[in-house]
Amino acid sequence: VKTEADFKGHTLGVWFFGNEYPFYAWMNKLGLKTDGGPDGVTVLKQSFDVQPLIQKQADCISVMTYNEYWQLIDAGYKPEELTVFNYSAMGNDLLEDGLYALEDKLKDPAFEDKMVRFVRASMKGWKYAVDNSEEAAGIVMDNGGQDENHQKRMMGEVAKLIDNADGKLDPATYERTA
Repeated sequence: VKTEADFKGHTLGVWFFGNEYPFYAWMNKLGLKTDGGPDGVTVLKQSFDVQPLIQKQADCISVMTYNEYWQLIDAGYKPEELTVFNYSAMGNDLLEDGLYALEDKLKDPAFEDKMVRFVRASMKGWKYAVDNSEEAAGIVMDNGGQDENHQKRMMGEVAKLIDNADGKLDPATYERTA
């Protein structure tokens, strides 16, 4: 599977528990059914690992660029053997990993102040982790991380995802949301 046009007739591994929604929006956008029929794709409910690709149970799987992608590299795949379909790059955004509040709640100055302070503290923490990635990886290792090199790589990849982030919703991304 090298392009979206190759999907038809293939099995695609998909994370569930809320992670399936951007996938289904994408398949809908492509006009592909997800019922396993000949004109669509077969959906494999994927666990949060890369085994379905390694074991050839799926032709394409869900990964995070900061985690499972690197598990595939560690398993012996070369970057040129992998095709990454990035939802955002394809204009199929879905707002995730955010802090959302009802408008009525934001009318309460105390609530708004609490949320502003929380977002600022979170962004400050992420900036510290990016600026001190070795220490950040060490903190994770001290609290149950199992592979220091993997933690360092993940920190480097997460840094790319939050580069120049200020904690505010980007209206253009919102408008592109699937």
